[in-house]
Parts: sequence; C-alpha cells; structure tokens
Amino acid sequence: MPVKQWKVQIDDTNHKVKIEHGSMVRHFAVQVDGKQISLLENVQIEDGNRLSFKINNHMCHILVLMSKASTFEYDFILDGYSVQSKQKVELPAEMKKEGGFLKHFFINTLVGILLIIVVGYLSGHVTKPGTELAKTISSGIILLAVAVFLYVIVKRIKKK
Repeated sequence: MPVKQWKVQIDDTNHKVKIEHGSMVRHFAVQVDGKQISLLENVQIEDGNRLSFKINNHMCHILVLMSKASTFEYDFILDGYSVQSKQKVELPAEMKKEGGFLKHFFINTLVGILLIIVVGYLSGHVTKPGTELAKTISSGIILLAVAVFLYVIVKRIKKK
C-alpha cells in the first residue's frame, strides 16, 4: 500500500499530512495529524486523482498521478502553492471538474436499480404479469426513470 507524507506549517502550527491508498483500487485514506479526515472532493481522471480538503480554512489538494512506469507521483498543494516546489500551481483542466457527492450518489443509485431490474429479469423472465417478481421489475424501471429525471434536473439547476 503506497504511503506519502508531508510536514507543513499552517498559521504557525506544524501539521503532518499523510495519504495511504491501494495500488490497484482508487481508495484513499488521508490523515491530518494522525486523524483520518473526510475529503471535500475526490476528482478522478484517467491517470490520477485530486483529493481536496481543508485545514483551518486553508484549501489543500493532494494530486496522485500514476506514471507510465506504474509508480505514483504526488504533489501537496496548499492555498494554490506546491509544498514541494514552493511554486504556484495551476491545476490541470481535467482536475478542475467537480465530482461531488450528488454525482456519485446518483451513479450508485442507478447501478443499484439496474441490478434490481437485471436480477429480477434473469430470475423470472418467464414470470406472468401481475406476480410479485413482475411488480418488482416494474418498480425498478420506474425508480430508474425517476432517478435519471432527478439527476438531470439537479444538474441543470446547479449550472444556473
């Protein structure tokens, strides 16, 4: 399990930031001063992730990039400056996109509903209309339609 840590000074206080993650699965555990924190955002791109969180109202990003040699490269960005290079960092365009909770919630909901429909169909494709299994499949299709509809509405509202 890859591990990387940084020692940073924020508002005259020293902090230790640590990230651990899986080599194959994009599961990240970020700790600040030995305590696991919740991320504000985890944006995935093809060859890496941007993990965002705050320490005392200071915006922090950890960039995790997979190199061509299948090793990981890291950068810790504090208030727009790289801790390593002390240079101002402009995030790559693909890392600026938002991948918030709402998107993940709807994607997971859709996957769950699709599984209900598929399992229901496979286990009872010869089921007669009006049976419990047929009602479950119908309910799953209705839930799928409602979830997609709500997701589209929320996305449009957020754009305005």
